[in-house]
Amino acid sequence: MRSFCRWWQWSSSCDKRSALDGISTNLALAEDDELARLEELIYSPDLDPAALSAEERRKLSRILNVIRIDLDNEHYQYQKGLLDPGFYHGETVEWIRVAAPVWRAFGQFEPRPDFRQEVDRILAE
Repeated sequence: MRSFCRWWQWSSSCDKRSALDGISTNLALAEDDELARLEELIYSPDLDPAALSAEERRKLSRILNVIRIDLDNEHYQYQKGLLDPGFYHGETVEWIRVAAPVWRAFGQFEPRPDFRQEVDRILAE
């Protein structure tokens, strides 16, 4: 299982807000057992957003937003030739496969059309 904390080590050219959001999220996950528990739900095939409390949904939605932004950034870097294809196909694609169904279940979608198409392609495989 890929640690969320590794994501920000590999994102080298994301915008400042996204990078700071990721760093803040990593620090919070490292220090807060409740947030770490919520992050683990991403890997659960039985995750039902409706079964979570409003507070849990809010927190997990924010975690998913950071994940989605990071993966979109990795896809953008890959498109521009700035991200190693081995990393993209070995790490990024696998994480899209895991996380995209969850962020979509939370009503989050990919605002960048190229990334949305890539997510659709990966989920259709």
